[in-house]
Amino acid sequence: MVVASGIRRIVLQVGGVSCIGLAIAGVFLPVLPTTPFLILASFLFYRSSPELYLRLHQHRFSGPLLRKWERDRGVSFRVKMGAVGIVLLMVALTLLSGRINSPMQWLIMGLASIGIMVILLLPSPRRQPVSLVRIEEFSSKKVG
Repeated sequence: MVVASGIRRIVLQVGGVSCIGLAIAGVFLPVLPTTPFLILASFLFYRSSPELYLRLHQHRFSGPLLRKWERDRGVSFRVKMGAVGIVLLMVALTLLSGRINSPMQWLIMGLASIGIMVILLLPSPRRQPVSLVRIEEFSSKKVG
């Protein structure tokens, strides 16, 4: 593994932290998918900071999801349908509240459509998992 240095390392780390922020926002906003942002943050940290990569993979919420992604290289159909269902439910509740004007309703439906497309376009797990990146590479390091 080659870790970036200098300004490139800083840019990759800022990008990773930004992706984590978007992933957290995605937990509360149905139009933002959480998983792709966590995967992108993992990718950016892998290239810029082994410590942040390890911390993200050891976190009790993001760790299992990322380890499953690295093992299976995809998102199961059941998880995709659950995510789409939550997006549709939240959008329906928002639109049925009756407090949103028409242009904003169209914006919400458009953004939700984009979010659903992102969810559906995530790859499905391969039959034979491929392990390209392993957390064991960093297991000798302790993050405090």
